[in-house]
Amino acid sequence: MTPSADSNVNKFLNSLELPELGRTIGEVAQKVDVNSGKSAIHVQIELGFPAASRHDEYRAFIADAIRGESGIDDVTVELETRIVAHGVQRNLKPMPGVRNIIAVASGKGGVGKSTIATSIASYYASQGKKVVLVDCDPQASSLEWLAARPSGRSTITGIDGSAGQFRAPRSADYVVYDTPAAVHGKELSAFLRRAQSIIIPVLPSPIDMRAATPFIQSDALEIRQTARRVVGDAEDLHTAGY
Repeated sequence: MTPSADSNVNKFLNSLELPELGRTIGEVAQKVDVNSGKSAIHVQIELGFPAASRHDEYRAFIADAIRGESGIDDVTVELETRIVAHGVQRNLKPMPGVRNIIAVASGKGGVGKSTIATSIASYYASQGKKVVLVDCDPQASSLEWLAARPSGRSTITGIDGSAGQFRAPRSADYVVYDTPAAVHGKELSAFLRRAQSIIIPVLPSPIDMRAATPFIQSDALEIRQTARRVVGDAEDLHTAGY
């Protein structure tokens, strides 16, 4: 094939939507390399999100799509994942050795913070990532869940952060904060100021929506404006083996 043919395959791949993800390879890949010959195509794709449990499915899907588009049967696809550290808020440095910090917070209790935090931690651990779950709530629901979790599951390091002082292990891919219920002001900022992503659960009821409104508009406004939004990373939680 000619360089222009390689370019056509690359363009096709960048517009190809991955199954169930609802996003194209061009949107979620860090790198797409195409190497074509007269009768074979070799593709290397580097994804920017954890998807180890779906690599085989994605390889088969992408190879079949290329065969259908190019008419060439000899197609090989290599997939790998590379997690990139996201930015923190202005005037702050990332936590040394930690790639990404996700905080789950709410101005009201009983909205499922611990369920979401443990689910996120489970998902990333199931993808082979180094995960730390910091339970900042004195109720310690996340740590209790971790203690009851079967030993054969993928490793999650638990930390009691309820006293406000803790040290996350270096080289963690993801640190997930389960924050206390109904925290506000400086206490809230202390938990969230180094987070790259903030998740605010809201139950679909008038009471919960009214409680969430002042939390988002006042307490979390500055943090919400400067933090990165969660896009894509948590979209595949249904694939995790909890």
